[in-house]
Amino acid sequence: LNEKYLSGEDNDLSSFGCDLSTWQTLKCTVSDKKVTIILNDQCIYESGYSIPGGKIKGIHYMFLGCGAVNYTRFSNESGEIVYDENFEDVEKLQM
Repeated sequence: LNEKYLSGEDNDLSSFGCDLSTWQTLKCTVSDKKVTIILNDQCIYESGYSIPGGKIKGIHYMFLGCGAVNYTRFSNESGEIVYDENFEDVEKLQM
């Protein structure tokens, strides 16, 4: 959220918890300076922001321990897909 930092010490972030031994679906939407985070078809977080972060210049996945990403898609404000990646080899992994 650019100018915001959410610490688990000061905020209840328990809604972000899930069973990481199975695949999870995470969706993040940004519209009119409002961010919505959806985990497995349930809205788990919403917040507004005032300072735009600018255009996305790269994607970085980071895990503490084991982790995998199976599918990533980005679309612009009009719904046009601007990045679409299906990591087919990841489906072969047993978690």
